[in-house]
Amino acid sequence: MEEVKKRKTRMYDPWGYQEENNYQSTENIIENDLDSFFANATYNKEDKKIHFTNKDGEEVETLDVTEFTPSGGTSYTFNNGLQENEGTVSVLIDSESEPYLTTSDDGVKISGIDYAISDAVTVEKNRAEASEEALQTAITTEEERAKSKEDELDEKIDAEVSARTESDSQLLDTINDEITRATEKEEELDEKIDSVSSGLSEAVETLAEKLGYKNNDTLQTNNEHEVAFGEYNISHESEEASGQTIFSIGNGTSDDNRSNAVEVMKNGDVYLLIEGEMMNINLLLGQIAHEVYD
Repeated sequence: MEEVKKRKTRMYDPWGYQEENNYQSTENIIENDLDSFFANATYNKEDKKIHFTNKDGEEVETLDVTEFTPSGGTSYTFNNGLQENEGTVSVLIDSESEPYLTTSDDGVKISGIDYAISDAVTVEKNRAEASEEALQTAITTEEERAKSKEDELDEKIDAEVSARTESDSQLLDTINDEITRATEKEEELDEKIDSVSSGLSEAVETLAEKLGYKNNDTLQTNNEHEVAFGEYNISHESEEASGQTIFSIGNGTSDDNRSNAVEVMKNGDVYLLIEGEMMNINLLLGQIAHEVYD
């Protein structure tokens, strides 16, 4: 018969037992032990063996009756947990066995397991309820602490919002004051600009009059950005820069008798009226320079 080892109770009993570094609950240990308990014993005439099975009908041990040694015709020697005393055969219970297996005239009996399981379940239930209660208490405490912190944070946020609102209001007032001041300065500047512009216009008109410029129909300005002074000038037009007048001083006497005393072309050539003929000063100066330096 397979030897049933007695498990040593841990200090944490009933939370578990230790066997080969394996920790289990009391309920699991009891259920595992049932697999090795005898629930029934039957004799098979064919193989001449007694078969022991557990509560699940699984065979856990066998006893070969042919191994019985006769003694005096009425006495036998037994092994594997059986003994004979004065003709009575009985089953031995190991001293290290769990206290759930007993024998009587009615046979082998397993008792107390349901109570042990119920007791273990009750203990575990009480432990779980106590743990749940402690956990709920901890949760409630944490909720109260968190709520208190949230209230403190809300107060700080409200105070900061109030301070920011007041600061923003002051900043807005400052900005509005600066806008008002800048607007007043811009109006003063516009007045000064208008005054300067008016004075400048008068000065330009005065200068134009002194230079002989008159804003009338006697002057021609046929090219872009062209300026003319005097009277009855000639404004030359051309696709070439050398043929476009940009400045002239007219000395004509009528529309039929136009002439220039001075004329500047777009390419930089300068013409002067010399002895009744327009002379290119650039060419004259170039010729003079060649004659001097040659």
